[in-house]
Amino acid sequence: SAGNEIAIGLALIGGLLTSAAAAGLAATMLVARSEGVFLDPVFGAKAMAALCDHARDSRVDGGPVVFLVTGGDNSLWINLRRHGIAQILARNEASSVYMADAYARLTGRPTFVYGQYGPGAGNVAGALAEPFWSSSPVVAMPTAMRRQHRHRHEYQELEQIHLFSGVTKWQAEATVPEQAAHLVRAGALRALGDTPGPVYTGIASDILRDYAI
Repeated sequence: SAGNEIAIGLALIGGLLTSAAAAGLAATMLVARSEGVFLDPVFGAKAMAALCDHARDSRVDGGPVVFLVTGGDNSLWINLRRHGIAQILARNEASSVYMADAYARLTGRPTFVYGQYGPGAGNVAGALAEPFWSSSPVVAMPTAMRRQHRHRHEYQELEQIHLFSGVTKWQAEATVPEQAAHLVRAGALRALGDTPGPVYTGIASDILRDYAI
């Protein structure tokens, strides 16, 4: 895409939303055989098929990629696009982790995955076991509860560092804006360093809302 336009590929559209597609099944077999990762046969498989199609046509330039299910952090999508970072949408957070895992293994680069704080972050953590066992450099970058609402029994608040501690090699959360960029860079480096593996870098949702990262 160019400027502020959004590129919509029509070649992969077809069939029912909840039905498997031939391209998705082919992508599922490719990832399973090459990486030992099993995608869900509908939504994750179709998204991976689109990614493979883009890669074959050299439309993925090897730069940073974020796999995600969009939540309420709209400023994040705007800033990612502003900086030219590719965003690959999945049907659910688990599928986005599986796709990030496959992409990280195929490229050897740290690959980012997003989930909104609370249940979204929990779904990301629940899918990180395979990347953890396989030493895959996946950077889990969910948002964390807004700072002004922490420890007030806010709906959907979780202690996310504890949540991710069993399936990542390093965990940190940005609680002031000045920490955010540093922790994202540190997370990417730690995901690759020594024995590669997933890391958790959470950023308080209000930091993304109020500050340009």
